[in-house]
Amino acid sequence: MFLSFVKYFRGFLLVRLQGYSPERFLNLCKAHHIEIWDLQNSGGYYEMNVSIRDFRRLKPLRRKTRAHLLVTERHGLPFFLHHYRNRK
Repeated sequence: MFLSFVKYFRGFLLVRLQGYSPERFLNLCKAHHIEIWDLQNSGGYYEMNVSIRDFRRLKPLRRKTRAHLLVTERHGLPFFLHHYRNRK
């Protein structure tokens, strides 16, 4: 319960991973201590949750493995506040 609150507070993304070698990309994420949860294999692609901070660290790994990342959903307080930033 506490961890889910912390993840919501910091924000996280639902990411779709496609490419030539997704297993290599996941192994590099493990080696660089990037936290991934709710990983699901859906045929030709993987879907996973990753924090905003770790998503920014994925760029060099994405280039190295020539993987394609697509952000499908955004969850958390930072996105909620950004959406309602001009409302009083």
